[in-house]
Amino acid sequence: MSGVVLVLQHMAVAWASTASASGASKLWGSVRLLSRPVALWELRPFFDQRDDRDMQRQLGLDKSAAMLDQARLYQALGASITFGIGGSLALQDAPLPDTLRLPLSAAVAGAPFALLGLAVARPDALRVALSSAALLSGAQRRRLIYHEAGHFLVGHLAGLRVAGYSLSAGSSAVRFTDDADARFRLGGTAAADAAVDAIACVSMAGLAAEVVACGSAEGGLDDLTQLRTVFAEFAPKQLSKTRAQDERIRWATLMALTLLTRHRRELDTLAAAFERGASVDECIAAVEGAAAAEEPAEGGG
Repeated sequence: MSGVVLVLQHMAVAWASTASASGASKLWGSVRLLSRPVALWELRPFFDQRDDRDMQRQLGLDKSAAMLDQARLYQALGASITFGIGGSLALQDAPLPDTLRLPLSAAVAGAPFALLGLAVARPDALRVALSSAALLSGAQRRRLIYHEAGHFLVGHLAGLRVAGYSLSAGSSAVRFTDDADARFRLGGTAAADAAVDAIACVSMAGLAAEVVACGSAEGGLDDLTQLRTVFAEFAPKQLSKTRAQDERIRWATLMALTLLTRHRRELDTLAAAFERGASVDECIAAVEGAAAAEEPAEGGG
């Protein structure tokens, strides 16, 4: 999953103007994120687990996108070998003239070698092709949609403006604007901490959405790696050590899981909007509408 794009570094100075936030928006900028120490036990209620390694696995932190691509290649290679052997045997007894049967048998038998050649000559093209094939699976497409919807929704809650999103294989992402009327800038420690906290939550929201909607995440390691790069560049003093980064990531994961669980109706609504290819404005209207629809029930409680 490609996750959040602007790139994340730009998000550190890409905050929407407070002046433009009208009362018409119930969700936009409705949360203020302030990091605190978080113990592992606070995360455990979100997971069906036996130990902390199970939690790492369910968060998708035990495998990167490269590892997933490698697994897809092995699966495709195994399928091509099976196809090559089975097809060649079937063609041997096929009632076809030799002028047709022999070239077909050679082409079928060479399928695994053609795949390996493509992996060497055009690895990026093969990766996109295999990723596209994986998206034909309803489960994989659902996972991708919820992953990006998580980034989108938590960014909206934090007051970031969404510029666009994409769900294509190899380039799935949510893009946030670089607003000139920034609400926070990295001019002081408080502003820097606020920006980094929001970036962390939005970054971890993709895998958190997968956990909420699908029960586990895949490829969360890539969002995590990108986030550590942001820490190193924008908070080198506070987050220079791995332990400090881990604590901030643990808090961000907890916040993303909590927000998306609390706003599950809006998350599902946004995923449905993504599925039908809605525009950014339509997506925002959909989640704001879902939030407004909950108001009578909340008032009557």
